[in-house]
This record gives sequence, C-alpha cells and structure tokens, in this order.
Amino acid sequence: MRHKALSFGDRARAAVISGGIGLLLATASLAAPALAADQPTASTAQTTPDAIGHQTHQLHGVVKGAPGASSFLVSTERYGDITVKFDGVTPRGRGHAHGRARSFEVAKASDLKDKDRVVVQGRASSTEAKTFIARRVHVLPAPGASAHAQHLVGTISTVSTANGTTTLTIQLADGSTQTVTVSSATKIRPEGKTVADLTSGKKVTVVSKNGAATGVVVMPA
Repeated sequence: MRHKALSFGDRARAAVISGGIGLLLATASLAAPALAADQPTASTAQTTPDAIGHQTHQLHGVVKGAPGASSFLVSTERYGDITVKFDGVTPRGRGHAHGRARSFEVAKASDLKDKDRVVVQGRASSTEAKTFIARRVHVLPAPGASAHAQHLVGTISTVSTANGTTTLTIQLADGSTQTVTVSSATKIRPEGKTVADLTSGKKVTVVSKNGAATGVVVMPA
C-alpha cells in the first residue's frame, strides 16, 4: 500500500500542533499544584468555629465539666466552647413539643450537670470574648429518651439506698407495686424537699422514664 508523501507545509503544521499540545500539557502540570495550594482544605473549613456577636441570641450545645455557681461551659458545634454566665431566674415550668420527651428550665447554673444537652437564650457579652450572658437555660431530653413519661401516684412502701442511688417501691391504688430509682438528677418537690423526705408511708407522685425518676412530688400528709 502506497502512502502519499507529506509536503513541507504539512510537516510544518504538524510540528506546530505537536509543540502546542506539549506546551499546554506542561503548563497544566505546573499550574495544578499551584491551584491545589490555593484551595482551602476541608478540615480547615470545618474546624474553624464562628464568632458569637450581637446577632447571636441562642446557643445549642452540651455542658462541659462541672458548672459553677453562676457560670458554666457549653460546647457547641458552630461556635466551639463558650462560657455562659447565668445569674439565675424563676423557671416558667416544663415544656414539650408534639408529644416528644419534655425539656425543663433550670433556676441556676448549679442545677446543671456535665453532658446535659441545653438550649441557652440571651446575648453575647460586649466586653468578654467567647462569653454569653444567659437569661434562660433549658435542659433537653437525653438522646433516646422515652417519648412519654410515666406518672405514678401512690405510697412509698420501701426505701433502699446503695452506691448513691435510692430505690423506691411505690404501692399504687390498685394494690400493685412499681420500683423506681432516685438519683442526684431527680427533681424533688416542693422546694426544699430532699431524698431524706422520701420515707415509707409518704404519698408521692413520681414521673419516671425507663425506671428512673425524673421528678418526685411529696404530697401533703
């Protein structure tokens, strides 16, 4: 099979095209590292927290460490660790949303504990960085908490304490009994009542989830 010989012009054009492609490839190989260096890394974008400011009126996060008398540290995804100053307030009661497990409002910082999930309402401090002045603090239910709390009304029949946890056996009106545990996280009412007031024969109303009492109201004798 015979091939037609290329003219001088054809050979010249082929050389120019080949050289141009080589130059483009070389330029691209040099430019790629420079462009990559200019791009922000994903880790940098995700780990740099936003700054709180005058437009910040609410924080969502988890209490970090033991709270003080009037302040606590809350760890948030958006702003990082923020110091919350809270002078206290008279709670407006518990809240709920569409049948879900209830949240409750605390009266003072010391009512909180490590790893509580909270919503804090207030404003950023105008004088201290990464500091938030709270006017309301709500504790959210723990993940996986039961959607409906169980209410028990009856009389304490037995009380036992072991390893800092008190177990109450409640005799209900139908004669059956139910056992619940009381811990430092249990709210005992009326104000001023403590675990020491939970004695045999006391009439109580207990709110519990998964066998743990979240609240106990001691009824008048």
